[in-house]
Amino acid sequence: MKFGMNKQLQQNLSVRELTKILFNTLKDENGLAIKMIVRNYNNKKTEDKNNDNKQLRNMVTNGSI
Repeated sequence: MKFGMNKQLQQNLSVRELTKILFNTLKDENGLAIKMIVRNYNNKKTEDKNNDNKQLRNMVTNGSI
């Protein structure tokens, strides 16, 4: 789809469809979208795992278990 869509068509598109269009456009332009999304996903997973480990360590240290 082109960016020159009329307003009515834009209003009928769901957020998911717009996200897909944006992702595909960025991917087609230079491939950075995939790298950014994967990096952010991996960073979030690592951050969540570190937070879980920290909470468990605090529970053990404080005798909460």
